[in-house]
Amino acid sequence: MDRKELLNSYVIPIVVVAVIMISLYAYAGNWPPMVVVKSGSMMHDDTSHFGTLDIGDLTIVKKTSKIVTYVEGRATGHRSFGDFGDVVVYRPDGSTSRIPIIHRALIFVEWRGDHFAAPSLALLRNGKDWVSETNDYSNLGSYLIIKKVGPSGRDLLVDLSGIPHESGYLTFGDHNLITSTSKGKVPQGEGYLAVDQNIGISRHPVHEEWIVGKARGEIPWMGLMKLYVRGEVPPNTPIRSKAGFWTVIAIIVFAVVFPSVRKKK
Repeated sequence: MDRKELLNSYVIPIVVVAVIMISLYAYAGNWPPMVVVKSGSMMHDDTSHFGTLDIGDLTIVKKTSKIVTYVEGRATGHRSFGDFGDVVVYRPDGSTSRIPIIHRALIFVEWRGDHFAAPSLALLRNGKDWVSETNDYSNLGSYLIIKKVGPSGRDLLVDLSGIPHESGYLTFGDHNLITSTSKGKVPQGEGYLAVDQNIGISRHPVHEEWIVGKARGEIPWMGLMKLYVRGEVPPNTPIRSKAGFWTVIAIIVFAVVFPSVRKKK
């Protein structure tokens, strides 16, 4: 192999990849600048869609101090990944040893000594868009319900009585449900959407310093190879993800084989 072939085969591809990764790092402000979606908690149904986060998708994690919550986005029209507000990547309960979670920021709550408050609820219609035990955003009482959330139009229930007394973001997966409620003053029922803080994903409200960044953009399926190699694809992954995996394999094989075939011809 002469110097020109060595340059074309190895040096140039390495330089191109390095430039891409450096550019992504400069934009995101995080390393690694991209993460793979490992669960279906952000899926809107059992079918893959462009513009939503599905199993195996890659997304850039951009470091930022400005997070638009679902409640704020619903009032202003700000959307990302098929619904209102920003999708954030955060360390559950501040742990650096656990896998970061990629979920939507619902609302920022403030602990005021003996009760929770959520001033951003003033942007929505009390009684029509949300209700609480007290119907007072400055003193929410034991629960909060945000009405008709997401593509399913389900109500989202926050059991504030079970959340540690701290200020922070409440977060949720677009697809995560509470099977039933059965205690205290919390409204009884089934099929509510659930916040992470009520179903054990992150017990504490998410502090600002626990947020790694917010998700920006989507490369469908390109992370499936990593998940398959590491045995981390859930067993109930829809067939469309397997199709995506083999699509990635076909692209890689084509990229490797086609130049060689063309050269021989």
